[in-house]
Amino acid sequence: MMVPELDGINCEVPGMTVIIAYSSLGVLPTGTFCIMVYLLALLYKIVPLVASLICPIAVSNLNRSWKGIPNRDYSHYEKEFDFEANLDE
Repeated sequence: MMVPELDGINCEVPGMTVIIAYSSLGVLPTGTFCIMVYLLALLYKIVPLVASLICPIAVSNLNRSWKGIPNRDYSHYEKEFDFEANLDE
């Protein structure tokens, strides 16, 4: 609400510089950092979920290759199940 008698008068609010300094140097950077951390955590969880829903086979192959497990090559199982079975019992 404007007061017509005070229009054009330059008045200063006491402690205004302290409030501006506190807000711009203390509150704004920490709040921005906090929101940024939450957004990055959300992206860290959402992107793999969406990718695994869109193309699960490609994500599964990527995870296997990342861990060093060969894809569609079963030669490492060649002597894994080499055992004798006694069928007479």
